Amino acid sequence: MRVMAKKSPTLLQKIEAFLSETGMGESYFGKKSVGNSELVSRLRQNRRVWPETEAKAISFMLSERSRIRSRGYVPATPTQQPAPAEIGRKAVR
Repeated sequence: MRVMAKKSPTLLQKIEAFLSETGMGESYFGKKSVGNSELVSRLRQNRRVWPETEAKAISFMLSERSRIRSRGYVPATPTQQPAPAEIGRKAVR
């Protein structure tokens, strides 16, 4: 019987989890973390990134999570976020 090693999350999976936790947009994330707003879309196209770029992105996520926690911010859970149809709607009286 072969025992398969547990596969660690890919960079894209880590970024998507971070974006979900923080509500940050993917272009904004790319620009702030590595200076390239196309980072996430390129990863979704299965394009590779340099190890230095990956390290920058991971470092950014760690420091941003730390900064958010130090301010006492609790990220919204998916059930607390408005449905896409509700975003941008104005209340009607």
